[in-house]
Amino acid sequence: MKNKALTESGAKILFSLIPYGGQLLSEIFFDYRSRVKQDRLNNFIESWEQYLKNSCGSGIPLEIQQSEDFGDLFESIVKRVIQTNSTEKVTRFRNVVGNYIAEPIKLDYRDSFLDMIERLNEPQIKILKCHAQITENIRSLLKRREGMQEEMFRLNDKLAHEAELLNDRKPNKYHEHTRNILNIDGHLKEVDKAIKKDGDIRKADYYGLESGDYLFLVQDLYSKGLLVDLGVGTFDTKPFDTMGVTAFGLKFLKFINEEKENAIES
Repeated sequence: MKNKALTESGAKILFSLIPYGGQLLSEIFFDYRSRVKQDRLNNFIESWEQYLKNSCGSGIPLEIQQSEDFGDLFESIVKRVIQTNSTEKVTRFRNVVGNYIAEPIKLDYRDSFLDMIERLNEPQIKILKCHAQITENIRSLLKRREGMQEEMFRLNDKLAHEAELLNDRKPNKYHEHTRNILNIDGHLKEVDKAIKKDGDIRKADYYGLESGDYLFLVQDLYSKGLLVDLGVGTFDTKPFDTMGVTAFGLKFLKFINEEKENAIES
């Protein structure tokens, strides 16, 4: 409150220095800002009430309403809601309250996560969510694909021999080998799909961004501890080319109810 009062006092002094209409501008500005904040708060409360009706219908249990954790959480969120005009961010703040009511547990890193909701933009949230879909390191995927391809070559060589035995009506494993080949081929297609997805998700155009903008956003996520550079210590990967979601990043996605199950193992 003290800082807010100092800020407002400073602004009023600046307005008073304007030769014509300074006092009027001061009154209009602060009255307008007060109305904007009140409208944002009212919209948030209305949205939240509707959310509660749709999700649980029974309101907030009295023991939760009276808990310090809920009070602290709600107060922290209200302070941030009145400072933003982003519908997406307000919706996330609302969902955080709803999630707590559904599962009132101790929230680690609460204020840090609330700050991230406020500071991260939508492309960054999308980058984080998409990287959370990658549950296996690309090097592991490539190694698995290589192993499957070698096994396919080996089985295909044997299949030719088994086909000769089958044509000669001799004991053979032709059908067994065929089933194994089809099974490996199915797994190979899944791995190829995962490798392609890995490559797509790490490209700027996947998010409709310029390469420089994408790099900046990724580096910002990295600086906040949400992403980790999996290419560190390798010779064939550029910095920030191969990123993975940290355990902290996964906790944040869970906090906003947009999580995936596993982080990438480096």
